Amino acid sequence: MAGKYFEDELVDDEEFFPDPNDDIVEDDFQAEKKEKKKNHRTKATILVVFVVVALVLIGVAAYSVYNMYIMNRAPMVSTVHIESDNINGHHIAVYGNMITLSFSFNEEISNVPTVTIQNKKVEVFGSGKNFYAKYFVQQQGDVDEEVQFMIYNYQDELKKVGSPITATTDESKVTILAFS
Repeated sequence: MAGKYFEDELVDDEEFFPDPNDDIVEDDFQAEKKEKKKNHRTKATILVVFVVVALVLIGVAAYSVYNMYIMNRAPMVSTVHIESDNINGHHIAVYGNMITLSFSFNEEISNVPTVTIQNKKVEVFGSGKNFYAKYFVQQQGDVDEEVQFMIYNYQDELKKVGSPITATTDESKVTILAFS
């Protein structure tokens, strides 16, 4: 008889509907809700991690591009000023006057730049970003002559050499007056 009962059960195509008041069904439902929450939190965490990693990578890329720009850029003169110690005006000079050329760079320079004033190499003083050179006027010509200078052979710590400079940044000039 037990066999027949078992066969009858297989023949009947009744669906099984669990009793909602059954503790086992409620536990399964709660476990399914917890699993869904856990999956949602996991996806949210992955998204946050992805966004953070993307932002870090963008920052690193931007910093690298900026550093490449800085590393490939030669130092530049930021200010250049020339004047004399003439009591009648700092824009003129005669025999015996001292002319001072002062200049600074946009970054620290690893060597002392070379400077010529009136085609004569002069001693340069200073370090880092700020320098100056002096020229003693030893002769006057037959005509007024604007003082010519050149700042060159300067480089940064990465050995990038800057372009020669032959003009002031503030339009200052000194003219050696003709001998009268």
